[in-house]
Amino acid sequence: AVGGEMIVPPKTNFDPLIRLRDGTKSLSRTKLALPAFVSSMQLPKESGRVVTAPFVMSAVNGSVVKRSHALRGRNDTKTSPPLPPPTLVYREARSFADVKSALVDYLGTILFLTALLNPVTSKLIDLLQIIPEPGSVMGNISKQTMTNEFYLSVAAVGIGSKGTKLESILYFDRDPGYIDTARMLIESALCLAMDHDVIPKQGGGFYTPSTAFGNVLLDRLCKRGTHFQMRLVQE
Repeated sequence: AVGGEMIVPPKTNFDPLIRLRDGTKSLSRTKLALPAFVSSMQLPKESGRVVTAPFVMSAVNGSVVKRSHALRGRNDTKTSPPLPPPTLVYREARSFADVKSALVDYLGTILFLTALLNPVTSKLIDLLQIIPEPGSVMGNISKQTMTNEFYLSVAAVGIGSKGTKLESILYFDRDPGYIDTARMLIESALCLAMDHDVIPKQGGGFYTPSTAFGNVLLDRLCKRGTHFQMRLVQE
């Protein structure tokens, strides 16, 4: 409620993630093809194939990708009605050095989530304080360790509907969960405060970082430690 008055959300008969500013439905669709078990994935060719397992945040990240694609999508306006572009298929997983490590992570995640959702075991988890308090996970790890020993590497392979293939890598050279998450938030705020003349002009609404800031945010991150590279492998 705002000022004592209830705000009634707009009603739509479709996924709000594909809703455009004018209330219409975007024709650019995304299909989430998230792995359900331990499998393998092809990384950029120098890395070969790696063992993968489901990533607990992939559904959330997939929703962000769906929203971005809906806002960025381009329809074929030469036809009437406009034809939708090919559906974007998004797959995300966590990579491991071997099958054993992937299975341990996969089964451990299932057991923990099962215990968390079970009324009996969830009470035990609370009583035993198994889940740490917010912000306390890294309490015994120094900032120097987080800066010098932690990193995150995100490798991606994109294949177009006509066979075009792109590869990219996004690399953070320090702890991504605390230090670089804070840095990304600050750089996003600086985009609004200092780069408002060059960020995409789209008006109000709900945007993702890529659609709100575009390459402006990426350039800011790369100037301060993040590495990003993309290359065309096959036309």
